[in-house]
Amino acid sequence: MLMLEKRFGMHAIENGFITKDQLHKSLVIQVEGNIEGKTHKLIGNILMDLGYINSDQINKILLSLKID
Repeated sequence: MLMLEKRFGMHAIENGFITKDQLHKSLVIQVEGNIEGKTHKLIGNILMDLGYINSDQINKILLSLKID
């Protein structure tokens, strides 16, 4: 059985930190930056740059990713 690992953005949504639309906007920014050859940015950093999430919320998500 194929098990898909939950990604940072899904944990952020499930914890009520961001909306699906906010994640989508952040993912578009991430992909566009990659296409343009810019340094890859982590989705959590993009979410924080946009003011959607704070460092405490990022740390909570990262801790939950370690536990899962």
